[in-house]
Amino acid sequence: MYNKNMTIKSLFAPAKINLYLHVIGERGDGYRLLDSLVIFADTIGDNISVRPAQNIELILKGKYGDILINHENIVIKAAKVLGERFKIEQGAEITIEKNLPIASGIGGGSSDAASVLKLLIDLWGIKAEKQEIAQIALQLGADVPACLHAKPLYMSGIGEKIQECEIEEDLYILLANPGKSLATAEVFSARLGDFSTPPTRHKNFTSTTQLLELLKQTSNDLQQAAISIIPEIAHLISSLEKQQGCLLARMSGSGATCFAIFSNKQNLQNAQKNLKLENPNMWVEISSIRK
Repeated sequence: MYNKNMTIKSLFAPAKINLYLHVIGERGDGYRLLDSLVIFADTIGDNISVRPAQNIELILKGKYGDILINHENIVIKAAKVLGERFKIEQGAEITIEKNLPIASGIGGGSSDAASVLKLLIDLWGIKAEKQEIAQIALQLGADVPACLHAKPLYMSGIGEKIQECEIEEDLYILLANPGKSLATAEVFSARLGDFSTPPTRHKNFTSTTQLLELLKQTSNDLQQAAISIIPEIAHLISSLEKQQGCLLARMSGSGATCFAIFSNKQNLQNAQKNLKLENPNMWVEISSIRK
């Protein structure tokens, strides 16, 4: 029997935000090739914990825990793939406090899976090279390798190519979701237009101005496709752009969550209040950007 009172190992799984997302090509097997600048929120995300158990068990809590029950869970897949790869005979009880909306373009499932990989490597005492864990992460999903890093980075290829970067100045992010989920495959299918080209990369952003110059040369190539499915996304972006101090507003990933960047914390807090007044039921969260 496993002692349920044994030490619990915990991690915060932060929300992932695509500051830009370009679809730059397609492989022969149909996978799209992407180029994206990705950041993570300091305080917006899910809470994950694990402890020893005889089998792989999942406990779901939090605002969106009940919704997740009806979805195929990437976290269970992560635990099973890791266990099979390293021939682990023990199990784990995995608890997710699900605070992020489901299928919302901010990598909730991917971030959860990355955190579970880290926690179970520790819990099970696995010794593995970073490259081997990165391969397992990619097997789980395109965003999981990036979520293993959970800091500013460029992601390209089908998610396997990672280049970390630095954002030196303090910045804040507001995330808002119109209350509707979007299937990634549906958005890619709805996308029209040619492939984009990657912008020139900066390893370090020494100023907010430098970051904004890059972002204004880019876009989210999935944004219009998502709007064609959920028109409310366009209204939400427009509302964000009108907030005082908003430096940039855009959709993240395949949507429907949108973001706004601020350099002033008071403006950030005011924008959150304004959106809540406009729609009290809207999911709106604020955070600093993880460095």
